[in-house]
Amino acid sequence: MTVTSLLITLKRQGSSGNSSSTNRIVQREYDREIYKERNLVERLFQKQFRRIATRYERLKRNYQAMLYLASSMIWLA
Repeated sequence: MTVTSLLITLKRQGSSGNSSSTNRIVQREYDREIYKERNLVERLFQKQFRRIATRYERLKRNYQAMLYLASSMIWLA
C-alpha cells in the first residue's frame, strides 16, 4: 500500500491524520485540537514511560501488559 492510498483510505474513514510538514508543497488538512491532545499523551508516555514509548517489549502480550500497568498508574495518580 502506498502512502497516497493509505491517506485516501484514512480520509474516507474520517481520520484527519498527523500535522503536515511545513516544507510540503501540498499541505494536508488536520485537526489542530486532536493533534494537540495526541501530542500531550505521546509526550507523557515518552517522559514517564520510556519503555512503552520506545516499544521495548518484543512480545505483544508483554507490551500490552506494560501499557495496562502504565495506564492504571496514570488513572490512580
